Amino acid sequence: MPFAMEEAEKHCCLSHEFYRAATKNPNKIAVIHASSSPVGEAQIDSVSIAAGNPPVYPGDCRFTFNDVMASVGCLTSRLRSILNGANDPSLVNPQSLGSNSTSGRDVSLSSSPPRGALRTDLGNVYCPKIVGIYIPPSVEYIISVLSVLRCGEAFLPLDPSWPRDRILSIVSSSNAALVIACGSSFGKRGCEPIDKSHWLLECCSCPVLRFSMEETVEQHQGP
Repeated sequence: MPFAMEEAEKHCCLSHEFYRAATKNPNKIAVIHASSSPVGEAQIDSVSIAAGNPPVYPGDCRFTFNDVMASVGCLTSRLRSILNGANDPSLVNPQSLGSNSTSGRDVSLSSSPPRGALRTDLGNVYCPKIVGIYIPPSVEYIISVLSVLRCGEAFLPLDPSWPRDRILSIVSSSNAALVIACGSSFGKRGCEPIDKSHWLLECCSCPVLRFSMEETVEQHQGP
């Protein structure tokens, strides 16, 4: 029995596994945004390679476990506040966009069940909120997934390459509480900027949070 409990704790979930790896290797490279057109040879650092880091090419953007965990902590805090009804400077509510919004229902997060609410019809089981992630494969996507899981909620992948109607239909039918979209990308790689003229912000049936890894890293590093 103790062995079974130890194994269950060891393989709890993706978020906890990442946290364990990050705390053991804070300065190790966790994510690389590979340059679309690498120029030159890899920057071989024997000490870095010996520590288990992959080679880095000119033009690549690299993020350590410490960088990722700092961003996860920041986004997690923001998500918890937003899902509990608080506002955020980067939160776009479709109700504020006038007639361009296709939603006819109240999308205020403060009117949704509070975090930790129990579904008595399911035997007092917590029913997590669904958070859509409209971000292509990138460091922003990884941080968003880990942050949603850390909040105890469920994430819904939304591939930006899907047709617009499919994305809007999935968001609406899933009754998503929030969608995270990439506001900008560190080094201008990974995903396209989302500005206020983007169709997702005009047509989505729930609030959209514009997340920027670049801004998060700048805040973490300070002036």
